Amino acid sequence: MIATKSGVQGRKPKAKVPEYLIYEIMDGKPIHYKGYRAVLAGTKTFSEIMGSSALQSFIVAYVQRLLFKELSEDDFIILASESGLHLDKRNNLAGNILIFDAITLPIEAIDEFYAHVPLRS
Repeated sequence: MIATKSGVQGRKPKAKVPEYLIYEIMDGKPIHYKGYRAVLAGTKTFSEIMGSSALQSFIVAYVQRLLFKELSEDDFIILASESGLHLDKRNNLAGNILIFDAITLPIEAIDEFYAHVPLRS
């Protein structure tokens, strides 16, 4: 509630941000794509805030080339393109490049969902 000279006014309820504008979830709290407010306001489209810069794409591609040369395909799985990683109930992350031990993420475990791997204690 907000008190004013003319009385008490109700607060404007926060609009729920659509899931497609959430980049990651940390400790159960959403982290939104940069520029998501412009999408909600209708001044930008999702595709306008979603893409990577040419520099970011170049760096990711370069690092991938190095990794593919140095890491054995039999021992490691390398994922790219904002791959999702489900850590636990309240933590979902995204990575430009993710490197998994092939035992931790065997090829059979790769599906249409976020990668789900056990955390080591």
